[in-house]
Amino acid sequence: MRKRRSADLFAGAGGWSAGARLSGAVDVTFGLNHWLPAVQTFSANFPDAKVVNCKIETCSPSECGPIDELVASPSCRQHSNGRSDRPIEEQDRAHAWDVVRWLDWHRPEFLKVENVPQFVKWGPCDDEGHAIESERGAFFELWLQAIKLSGYAVEWHKLNAMDFGARTDRERFVLMARKGKRGPVFPEPTHGPGRLPYLSVADCLDLGSPGRPMAGRIKPKTLARVEHGRKRFGDGPFLVKYFGTGISASIDEPLSTLTTKHRHGLVIGDTLRVLTNEEMRKAQGFPDGYIFCGRSDEVTKQIGNSVPPPLSRACCLSVC
Repeated sequence: MRKRRSADLFAGAGGWSAGARLSGAVDVTFGLNHWLPAVQTFSANFPDAKVVNCKIETCSPSECGPIDELVASPSCRQHSNGRSDRPIEEQDRAHAWDVVRWLDWHRPEFLKVENVPQFVKWGPCDDEGHAIESERGAFFELWLQAIKLSGYAVEWHKLNAMDFGARTDRERFVLMARKGKRGPVFPEPTHGPGRLPYLSVADCLDLGSPGRPMAGRIKPKTLARVEHGRKRFGDGPFLVKYFGTGISASIDEPLSTLTTKHRHGLVIGDTLRVLTNEEMRKAQGFPDGYIFCGRSDEVTKQIGNSVPPPLSRACCLSVC
């Protein structure tokens, strides 16, 4: 059976494509991203694919050859809760319309789109760049309608990567569409209550590499989280967060959502260190031997922005 040819828009480090390749059902033939370090990572791991380094609004769909599947992860920054109350950059959100442009050009059998769960609230803003509460979701519904009018049966759900074997808790909006009247098939979770147990982050951690002593160098808020963890887990090992609302967490559970910065700290005795990029790679579900290019902070950003490969693998297998 011929593998489906796939194009990955907003490809980043290739998390979705890595999972697609692991499914054994997909041949990744094209990738596009505007950020050079991510493009270099994608090229290193998919050497047979054509990879384009440019902004999607300046790239013609004709750059890509025939495909059976179009995959896209439009920018999520302006939809995410993490952006606080800053004015919304409408041009950034408008990139989702480029997905429809590519869909109309190529007419592949399948479309898959991934984003943050708040993507479904995409709607107009007032003159100061803030969302109009009464019209949240209006642009999202128009975008869905455009895909349907292009001749696709559409369905979307919020899926969590840890339900499909990732060692991190990462909930995402996932849309799948199929050309014609036959609708897409979403994967059934494999892990969780009544299924296989969730995979813990413990197997990703190098517990033989403790950090530096905490005395005199830890901020009060972080120290309070450490003390909270000590009440629960003794001298550890356990996890704390350097920022955000989290307190402490067990290493015997999936890791909380990774971000583009070092967010998680590992406590062993009186030592504390951030998780390494290698530990984060494993938690996100990238296969062993996956190559990341760029400086250390650029690699952290690539991993934190990525789609967990176990999630994409499950979505690709569900339509086989």
